[in-house]
Amino acid sequence: MDPQVVGNSGGAAPRLPRASLTRKLIHLAMAMLPAAGSMDLWAQSARFNAAESLQLSGLVDDARRIYEELLATTEDAARRSVLNNKIQKLWLNQAVK
Repeated sequence: MDPQVVGNSGGAAPRLPRASLTRKLIHLAMAMLPAAGSMDLWAQSARFNAAESLQLSGLVDDARRIYEELLATTEDAARRSVLNNKIQKLWLNQAVK
């Protein structure tokens, strides 16, 4: 396995370069620096990007947890729709496997 790439080898999800995943996780950590519950727009964006990276690397449960936390926080209808869609796709993709 290439140490520079993270993801499952079954081909179900695209493989994500390790550097990209690391960068997204750093954004997630930075979003939580003021406080773990901090949810300003920048923190929400960082968490959303981290969740997408986690999803691409096969860490579906972690991605779902972040999407659900964002869903519980945001009041914007468009963002809620996107988050609900992401969560639903995770459940559907997991059920198909």
